[in-house]
Amino acid sequence: MAGPQSTSDSLPRADQTEQTVLPDVSKGILTKSLQVGAGTGAFGALMGATTGIAIGTKFPLLFTLVYSLQWFAHGSVYYGARHMIMSRHGPVNNATPGQKLEASSLGGAISGGTVVGLMRGRKAILPATVIGTLLGGGLQFASNMWLKSRKSAEKSESWFKSKWSPMKKLTDQEYENILEEKLLRLDAEIAIIDDDVAALKAEKNEQAKSTNKPLETPSSERQT
Repeated sequence: MAGPQSTSDSLPRADQTEQTVLPDVSKGILTKSLQVGAGTGAFGALMGATTGIAIGTKFPLLFTLVYSLQWFAHGSVYYGARHMIMSRHGPVNNATPGQKLEASSLGGAISGGTVVGLMRGRKAILPATVIGTLLGGGLQFASNMWLKSRKSAEKSESWFKSKWSPMKKLTDQEYENILEEKLLRLDAEIAIIDDDVAALKAEKNEQAKSTNKPLETPSSERQT
């Protein structure tokens, strides 16, 4: 009797654990979404105030508030939808570039269609969904390409630093020391060449003097 009872007790405990984990995950996503929304809302407020002053609106505070709320909603919905979509594939930190691109495109579509549809009506849902998809997917694609180029640069740099590599990446100080050493060698070679040239000139002068020296007549011929 104890065996079946322990088995039946374990099932509710597992369900209870899952029910405990899921609210924690949802709470974390909600909290982070609100934080992201606060950041985008602040940007929207700044943008709204600038735009209101530029167009000379009669209600600058209301204009700023509307912009801030709209950007807050866009940021919150986009982050939450994107995070939930990536969570379907496993831990978000292990998401592949393709999964990130999919989640960002769908998150942009959901954010654009939902927020703009609520604020401007049904006619604006389709254009806003398309624009949100293009913005979310385009920005994520650019981010993927930047991360790819950064990883390739780090990979090549690590290859340069490897002890098995025939080449070594030099620091500025090491490169300066090598240049100074080469300049010293060049100065020494130039000094040796100057000495050789001076020796050749001296030898040539001696030969010229010996050639131009008058011949002396023997003493016996002088007496006769």
